[in-house]
Amino acid sequence: MPHFTFKTSDKIMKNILIAILSLWGCTAMAQETVSEDDIAALMKHRMFSCFEVEYNGMQVAEDLFEAGKYDSLDALVSFWQGHCEPNERIFSLGMLNSIRNGTFRERISGSLFLSSRVRSTVNDTNLYRYRILSMMQQYKEASSGSLSSEPYNQWLRENYRLPKDATEYYNLYENYYDFLKYMARTMLARREYPPLEQYFLRFYARPDTVRYAEIDSMLYNGTVLQKEYKAYWRYFTQVHGGDYGITVGAWAPFGRLSVFGGQPYIGLNLGGRSYKAAWDLVVGGIAGKSPTTIAVPKDDSIYTSDHFGGLYIGMDVAHMMWRKKRHEFDILWGVGYTRLDLLYVKEDPDDSKSTAITQNTGSCYANVGLCYRFYVRHSVAHDMRRHSYLALQARYHMADFSNRGGTDVHGNYVTIGLTYGAYAHRMTLYPFLK
Repeated sequence: MPHFTFKTSDKIMKNILIAILSLWGCTAMAQETVSEDDIAALMKHRMFSCFEVEYNGMQVAEDLFEAGKYDSLDALVSFWQGHCEPNERIFSLGMLNSIRNGTFRERISGSLFLSSRVRSTVNDTNLYRYRILSMMQQYKEASSGSLSSEPYNQWLRENYRLPKDATEYYNLYENYYDFLKYMARTMLARREYPPLEQYFLRFYARPDTVRYAEIDSMLYNGTVLQKEYKAYWRYFTQVHGGDYGITVGAWAPFGRLSVFGGQPYIGLNLGGRSYKAAWDLVVGGIAGKSPTTIAVPKDDSIYTSDHFGGLYIGMDVAHMMWRKKRHEFDILWGVGYTRLDLLYVKEDPDDSKSTAITQNTGSCYANVGLCYRFYVRHSVAHDMRRHSYLALQARYHMADFSNRGGTDVHGNYVTIGLTYGAYAHRMTLYPFLK
């Protein structure tokens, strides 16, 4: 295994720390407890803060394990947990150590990390349950070399010059993760373990080859890990988030409104959805030419025109009735307002500066319909999940347009459209497991 070379003073402090922890472990055999103040008094020059606890702990953990000083290793883990907010570095070591000493249970509590020496933000009564998948993914990324510079920058902001520079920081962490892999491989070679512990040891020994999907195996039925993995998968595959899309289709009128004929339309939608319900603000336009001329009253005159156009704005709601894999059927309804442009003529067609004569009519509408949605693909970028889809939807719109004194345009209409859109949401509850 690669080892980072420390200065003589660091080696002396490592030896002092090992001696202190060994003494603590031996004393614990004869006494029920060792006072926190007693330990802190011995270590406060180099282990007064969480930064210093972690800095020292990552250096000596391997030495204690290889020397077989397991009581001292237990003491180190307890001291580290008691002085630091829960992070992946101590969580992983604590997990492996509890498997080694036979105390592993699926109930690692946030109270382990409470101490009067640090301000704790731990509110999880069951730290293992709520953070196990996140901790595993962090370990997988860090152990593969994807170390974040943020902890080091935080150390600098807090004026703890440990490690002394970025090179030492990365070497220290690289050595630490090599040790955790080594610890897990060594433990695997020593004896047999229950299925769940065996999975964790294989994961920590070779995080790049062990798959999360294995957790679905019957071997792990009833475990908290499997329950959390299934909850993650339900959340991961669930379609929800902010919605956006574009629609093209046909506008087909009925009744006396049919004088305008079928026309193309284009629309945009923006909204969101939960597990079964979706809601969107929709806007769009209708453009074309009437197949016949219609009479339009304006200022005590009657004009004939085949001009036609329209705009609409509304709120649409969809409720998922059935979904399987990529296929989904929804029931639709909505309300809105549509304005139809009936007239646009020039007072003098030969004069480009001539004032135009216009007339329009508007109506509120309500609609109902059906939608078939096909999910084209799912993609993940960092912590963003996107569900792209194609949707074929048909709606029947009930409206009441007026053209009093001219051609009767009362009637309802149907829209049939094809939408390309996506639902996008951040993976806020769970990390993306790769």
